Amino acid sequence: MSFRKRKQDAADGASGAGEGEDIPPHPDVDRWMEENYDGKGLGESQHIRIAFRTVGSSKTDHCLNVRAAWLTRLRGEVFPYGEMCHVELILQVKPDLTPEARKELSSSQGRDAVAAYEARKYVTCSVTKKVWDGKDPKNPKRDLYKPGCVHCKFTHPDDWKNKYVFLQANSSRKSVERALRFALLNNGMPFNHVGYYANLLVPGGIGARRFSEDLMRKRRRYFCSEFIVVALQAMALEDLPSRSQHPIHQPRKEHWKHIIVQVNPATSNPNMLYRRLRGADGVSDDLPLGKVVNV
Repeated sequence: MSFRKRKQDAADGASGAGEGEDIPPHPDVDRWMEENYDGKGLGESQHIRIAFRTVGSSKTDHCLNVRAAWLTRLRGEVFPYGEMCHVELILQVKPDLTPEARKELSSSQGRDAVAAYEARKYVTCSVTKKVWDGKDPKNPKRDLYKPGCVHCKFTHPDDWKNKYVFLQANSSRKSVERALRFALLNNGMPFNHVGYYANLLVPGGIGARRFSEDLMRKRRRYFCSEFIVVALQAMALEDLPSRSQHPIHQPRKEHWKHIIVQVNPATSNPNMLYRRLRGADGVSDDLPLGKVVNV
């Protein structure tokens, strides 16, 4: 990866897993789900990927990424622990094509139809601080940026290589649908700068302190880990046996769904999230080339 490309990715706050097609801001959620999400084809039991971006060299990473990872690192932590500066959620929205289905699609609609299908099979969701917006026409050496926001975009596994550290968590079709609806509802909302800077300074944080059903109806600002924790809590509470008894008041259990509901989104950060979830029941390392090994 070139110096310029790494600099751009860092400034974006990890601007998405790859260079896929952006989903337009403020979409009609029901219509988008009907046109793009094939839950039945994916089955009742599904997996999600939690993608963590690690800090590289201070010469190529944005200074805020470096400082955030440093401030939330615990003494003695060894890579990959203590190196996380950004987190995203990657959801599969269409099933894998069988060899027969691939051949049929190619013969009926052309070879490009298979590539088009694969390019819209996954969606990545997160929040960026700012987004690289090209070069200044008056000064080609100067980079231009525009304010970041909640973003949802299509992505492809080829775009993930050597870019993220992954955790893979088991879930259900209904919970994945809830997380996707939550992300689409907020797609395009501005970055929560106040909550981001208050994260380590204000007790309890400034922002969403836990998931509630109101967050499935009301749009609001988020920073990256706050957004991901709320999305994961929406998924966990959909799958836990009794949603009337909020698990946040129950003793800690080791399954990731019981762990995540105890996290305050407003005081969360990528290092803490990786530290809490890695090794939990229902979570595995998702290694390069798709090889999955239980931890």
